[in-house]
Amino acid sequence: MALHIPCNTNSKPDVDVLIGPAPNFTKVQPDIIQAGLSHPGLMCLYHADINSDPSKKIYQTDIAIANESNLRGANANGANGVNANGAN
Repeated sequence: MALHIPCNTNSKPDVDVLIGPAPNFTKVQPDIIQAGLSHPGLMCLYHADINSDPSKKIYQTDIAIANESNLRGANANGANGVNANGAN
């Protein structure tokens, strides 16, 4: 999966990326894609693998992005968005 999401100046995502069968999500750490496609402190492009293993009854059926900041309607970089509880 590719994600173009807000990031801090250290290239860490400003939001949490979650996968798994809802509501049992697991936080994943996506890998940044540099190559001029990421702009630390603004928006960065990331990649994360989504693996299911039916033999072990592990199914990754849902993907979520959670914004745990206290900001309403804007992230730390000023981009408009929706926060984790759906308000903007």
